[in-house]
Amino acid sequence: MIKIEMLYDGKTIQQFLKEVSAKQLISEFRDYLWKIAQFGVKLDCKMLARARYLDERTTDFVINFIELFGDDYPKEIILLLAEQDYNLLDNISERYNLFKYLTQQMNHIQELKNESVYNLLSSALHKNSKQLYGKNVYCGDSSNGKEYKGFVNNMYSNDIVQNEVLGVNFQLSINVFTYNVIELGRNLGINTKTLLQLEKENKHTQLLELPKYKKLSSSYWDEQNFKQALSKYCEELGNIVSKEYPDILVKVGQMYEGQGAEYYINFEKRVEVTNSYEDARLELIEAIKTLNKVESYYFSFDYMHKDLVESRKEHSRKNKPLFKTQ
Repeated sequence: MIKIEMLYDGKTIQQFLKEVSAKQLISEFRDYLWKIAQFGVKLDCKMLARARYLDERTTDFVINFIELFGDDYPKEIILLLAEQDYNLLDNISERYNLFKYLTQQMNHIQELKNESVYNLLSSALHKNSKQLYGKNVYCGDSSNGKEYKGFVNNMYSNDIVQNEVLGVNFQLSINVFTYNVIELGRNLGINTKTLLQLEKENKHTQLLELPKYKKLSSSYWDEQNFKQALSKYCEELGNIVSKEYPDILVKVGQMYEGQGAEYYINFEKRVEVTNSYEDARLELIEAIKTLNKVESYYFSFDYMHKDLVESRKEHSRKNKPLFKTQ
C-alpha cells in the first residue's frame, strides 16, 4: 500500500507510477484529499489537515493529475474534482481553465449522470467566467441567480440540467411598473382587447403603478385576474418577439403576493453547454448580446415611467452593454 502523503515530502507522481497503476494512484489521491479536507483533523506532523488541503502544493498536485491523467482517465479525474470544495476549486480555477477541460469531457459527464458532476460543471463555468467571456460579466448574486452587468433592467442566469445537458438559462426581467406597458403594447401592435383587459384589471390592483402611487390593496382574485391579463399580454408580445428572435420565450414573472406584489415581463433564452468550449463561449456571448438588443428595442426610455428616466439613464451611461451589438 502506498503512502500518497509522500507527495508533500517530494516523492513524484512518476515515482508512484512505478509502484501502482494510474487508476489506483488517482483513487488513493482522491481518498487522501477527502481525508485532509475535514475540519479539525490533524496530520502526524501535527499540522492541521485543512491547512494542507488549501496549501498551494495541493493545487499544484490536482492540476498535475488533470494534465497527466485527464484524457486517459477522464471519469476518474472528473469524480475526483467533483468531490472538492469551493475553496480548492477557486484556487485551481485561478490557474487552470476547469470549464474548458470539462466541456471537452462532456460525453463522459453525461455517462456519469452524477449530480455532483453537473454542480462541478456549473461551478467551473462561473469560476472561469473571465477566461470564458474575456471580462467580469457579473455584478453579483441574488435569489434570482447570477446578475449581469450591462443592462438597464435586471438580467439573471441560472444553470439548469435538462435531459442530462447543462444549460445556462438567461432571464431579462422587466418590472411592469417601470414602463407604460399599455402604451408600449399599443405601439408594438398588441391586440386592443388584450390592452383594454389589462387596463381594466390594473384599475382594481394598480400593479402597473409605481409603489409610491399605489392607493389600493387588491384582493386575491383581483390579483389573479391581473396576472391572467398580463399573461395574455406576454403571450402576444412573445409572438411579436419570436418573429425576430424565435428562441426567446416571454413569460410572466412574480415576486410576493398581496400588498407587496411585483410582476415582471421575463424574456428567457437557454444556451446548452456542449462538448465544444469555443461553441459554448460564442453562444453564451451571443445570448447576452441578443437580450441587450431586445431590451433596447422593445423597452426604450421613451416608454419608461418619467420618475425613473433620469436615474436609469445615468445608470445606463455607467453600465454599458458587455459586448458590442450591431
